[in-house]
Amino acid sequence: MMCVERPSPGRWSRYSPRVRRPGPKFAFAVRKEDTYGLQNRVRLLWDAAAYFERLVARIDSAREVVHFQVYILANDHTGHLVMDALIRAARRGVRVFVLLDAFGSSDLDEGSIEAMRAAGAHVRSFQPIWRSPRFRFGRRLHHKVCVVDDHIAFVTGRNAADRYNDIGGAPAWRDVAVEVEGEAAWRLARVCCGIWNGGPLKIGGNTRCEPPRAGVRRAIITSFGQGRMCPVRVRRNDRLKGRNEITRSYRTLFREAEREVLLMGSYFLPGPGVQGWMRQAVRRGVDVRVVLAGPSDIWLSKYAERHLYARLLEGGVRLYELLPTVLHAKVAVRDAAWCTVGSFNVNRLSDHASIELNLDIADVAFGQSLAQEIHDVIADQCREVTREELARAHWWSRLGCWSAYVIARALLAVFAVRYRRDVA
Repeated sequence: MMCVERPSPGRWSRYSPRVRRPGPKFAFAVRKEDTYGLQNRVRLLWDAAAYFERLVARIDSAREVVHFQVYILANDHTGHLVMDALIRAARRGVRVFVLLDAFGSSDLDEGSIEAMRAAGAHVRSFQPIWRSPRFRFGRRLHHKVCVVDDHIAFVTGRNAADRYNDIGGAPAWRDVAVEVEGEAAWRLARVCCGIWNGGPLKIGGNTRCEPPRAGVRRAIITSFGQGRMCPVRVRRNDRLKGRNEITRSYRTLFREAEREVLLMGSYFLPGPGVQGWMRQAVRRGVDVRVVLAGPSDIWLSKYAERHLYARLLEGGVRLYELLPTVLHAKVAVRDAAWCTVGSFNVNRLSDHASIELNLDIADVAFGQSLAQEIHDVIADQCREVTREELARAHWWSRLGCWSAYVIARALLAVFAVRYRRDVA
């Protein structure tokens, strides 16, 4: 999918598709990370098989460098599909850097890791549980990013495992991916290098990756020429490093919405702040719709979500449960003109502990496409949750959901304890 063409106002600028600005009550200073890169092309990858096919094709086309950072790289067909592509790239002389979360990818056998290293790839684990001198219990590498040759990148909520792919006739877990080509990919390459090079623990060797220099970005801008513009910005959450950019994106999403907010969220446990933003949007006349998991891989999270149903419905939010498969997507769209896609779950763990990464895309054509996909899912694959349904629930069912909510909140509080901010 190509972005619409508009006159280019420059390299990087503050961009908003809305003319009306929020009042002083909601204003905050423009920061460097709030800027959008304008020279980009984006493609929505809704289908799981198409995403993995395109990911492997891009890795196979790499000439210089590949960064692959993921929470789960599984020892199954899909995991080996990606690993084989990384091995082929390394054997061609491409510099390959693979960073895996030590907990999420703990089932990956040592033989697979050694096979990648033997081919020349550099492989590390993020915060091994028993070997990290600065281990934080809830801080995991939860983002899913792949950058090829510093100008093509994928950002998604999908891990590299069979359950996220269409394998063996079973429907893949519902998720969304974005392929971006341009300035945003250059910035993502710098993010990946920063995470790879950071920290005191150098398991898998002390090899550093060199971040792409400004000249690469200038070459990207020149190659795009004038008149082609798709504003994209990279957003990160890592409270230990003082970053809460995705949280601020969600705040702006609800506060600037004028007509409609569509949200697909797995493990959806919003705190009082997010619930307040949603209620405020509804009071302004915004149609707020949230697609949640029907079947879930974490039953405690699902029952805890259901405890919040009554509170959200009373606030005017419309709720839908996805029925055919497990929901794993993390995406929100405002007024079919602005969206955020990535790894961020609306809960305390993503907000306060995990390393998360989203792309904010301020493009009408892309926003309309994503909004239409979500509307189709609501119409064809979801059931709406109603107040009447909740009123008919037995008291022991409500008690069970309340208990799950209390336990889930307590666990999230433990996992997401606010550590002292690193200064390194």
